[in-house]
Amino acid sequence: MDVFAILLGAVGWLFFLVAAVFYLGDVFVLGLILVYIAAIFLVCLSINGMRKEAEAQRRNLPLPPGMHFRTVWSGKFGMLYLILALLITGGIAGELEGWAKIIPLLFVNLIMQPFCLACIALGIYAVGQALRGRFTYAFKVIPAETIPASEYRLLLRYRIFSGIVGFLFGCGLSYLCLMPLL
Repeated sequence: MDVFAILLGAVGWLFFLVAAVFYLGDVFVLGLILVYIAAIFLVCLSINGMRKEAEAQRRNLPLPPGMHFRTVWSGKFGMLYLILALLITGGIAGELEGWAKIIPLLFVNLIMQPFCLACIALGIYAVGQALRGRFTYAFKVIPAETIPASEYRLLLRYRIFSGIVGFLFGCGLSYLCLMPLL
């Protein structure tokens, strides 16, 4: 089922590409609808997988083979499709006038701005902890004694770089969502 949803999203993006090249408005809307359906389906698959994982963990049962991988990647593709579809919805709505512009843009920003704020905050946190000489993973500090010193320094550099990328991603995405309202 998850492969079907990923392919459905890919077909939607193919429709976007064809519509953008040949200026076909109806195909563009069909592509947007397909991507939204794929995004919602993949996020639901991920939530269902997390529920099954929690149930198996509670009962001390082994997970079915590939369940964790499938759950994680369904969620990642679902979120990716949802973010891109919301950005395209905001871009389309930015070209409209009146309430047809304001309502979709408010909806897009209501969903995207908390996500952008989380990216910005996590990026700042990661850089701040790394500059203090503390490597963190899942908000827990990994002691320097557990890892060789040269590798620990590399991990700190990686955390600084990934924090800066997360911060810039959040700022850029926030700007893209707010730009049509400005």
